[in-house]
Amino acid sequence: LRQAGFSVETGHDDLLVGFANITLWVEVKNPKGRNRLQESQEKLYEEFKGAYLVARSTEEIINWFSKQI
Repeated sequence: LRQAGFSVETGHDDLLVGFANITLWVEVKNPKGRNRLQESQEKLYEEFKGAYLVARSTEEIINWFSKQI
């Protein structure tokens, strides 16, 4: 993502990604590993008032931003 010009901050559940003055909270899931939200993550997904995405690939994140711009 950084190589594509995105700002990426770690240390949050899981990433804060910024591009074109838009900030997205991304929960990263491994499609081959634990691929579901934990209870606390489900609660955040339901209650968070900002942009929030559960993504399983970099392409999903880039596509989300492409639809917003």
